[in-house]
Amino acid sequence: MSTTGVFDYNSIRLMNFVKEMNQEHFADEPLYYGGALNVTLGRIDRIMERMQKKIDNGASYFMTQPVFSKEGIERLAIIKEKMDTKILCGIMPFVSLRNATFMKNEMTGINVTDEILARYSADMTKEEGEDTGIQIAKEIITKTSDFVDAVSYTHLTLPTKLEV
Repeated sequence: MSTTGVFDYNSIRLMNFVKEMNQEHFADEPLYYGGALNVTLGRIDRIMERMQKKIDNGASYFMTQPVFSKEGIERLAIIKEKMDTKILCGIMPFVSLRNATFMKNEMTGINVTDEILARYSADMTKEEGEDTGIQIAKEIITKTSDFVDAVSYTHLTLPTKLEV
């Protein structure tokens, strides 16, 4: 038995493996899988090239990192226009300034803008923080609803107040 390095497998190779399993073993009931999409990370043409590789290897949809910026929304619209695939837009309401600041500073790939941070204050109540997070989430859903196929809602501690 031999072992390989962790970098011998990446998402595209894993998708290819599942695609082969679908063809050889699960043709009657194939597995459906998607890929991650970070619309703010790098050149848009490179993002779409990587998406196409994932599509070629069986990805049937993409789920974005949470989107918070106007630039991210614009890039998402361009990608959706050019790529023939389903896209789920990531939505993550923050519950406080501390929560939003942590995500901005500590979570690679999640681009929390200063404009988002400015909508929170350190002296907000828990309910005010939750309400601000819900309002921002609703705005992002509204701005993306014409071109995304669905949203993927990740909540931290919010109750089910997010109804659009």
